[in-house]
Amino acid sequence: MAIKVIGSARATCTQRIIAVAKALNVDLEIETLDMANRAHKSPEYIKNYQPFGRIPVLVDGDFQLFESRAICRYLVHKYQNKDTIQLIPEDLQQSSLIEQYISVEMSEWGTCIDKYVYETVFKKMFGLTPDEEKIAELRKAAEQVLDVYNQMLEGKDYLLGDKYTLADICHLPYGQHAYNAGLADVFDAPSRPNVARWWKNISSQPSWQATIAN
Repeated sequence: MAIKVIGSARATCTQRIIAVAKALNVDLEIETLDMANRAHKSPEYIKNYQPFGRIPVLVDGDFQLFESRAICRYLVHKYQNKDTIQLIPEDLQQSSLIEQYISVEMSEWGTCIDKYVYETVFKKMFGLTPDEEKIAELRKAAEQVLDVYNQMLEGKDYLLGDKYTLADICHLPYGQHAYNAGLADVFDAPSRPNVARWWKNISSQPSWQATIAN
């Protein structure tokens, strides 16, 4: 029986989970929630699945889990083995570095890239007017953050060196939206060759391409 994920295959946080599942060759059942009609805010959903009224939620038999990064870790710990890609290495120091980069993704990356996507992509989806002044500020913030990423990625193809891991996957959903919504020149700037190399490497992964093709 396939693990079920309640959410939307087009939603960024659900895509994070789908990308992990595809990298590990794990079948997922995606139960699409009618978010346009605010099904995620219904009393039943909040009571039975997610107390904050958000997506996604994993259902594995009698076990339920919310928060996309926690769900990603769950899938890795359950399905990763010697025959699969090593999204979280067994080595303590290497796995700790992954946690470091995921924390950076949530804090530094999230403060500009995620907010840029909200202003440029999600506001239009919700029928709201983007704040052009805010977009300009977030673009400048993204440039500063990616300057630091360029330093972190010196001599590396991926955040952990030569291995594609969960740390890279966590950056993909919002990064892809931002890249497509006006930040491609920031990612690919000649002054940030390490970022450009890294982004090309991770965004071209077959598991990610399969995720966004749906």
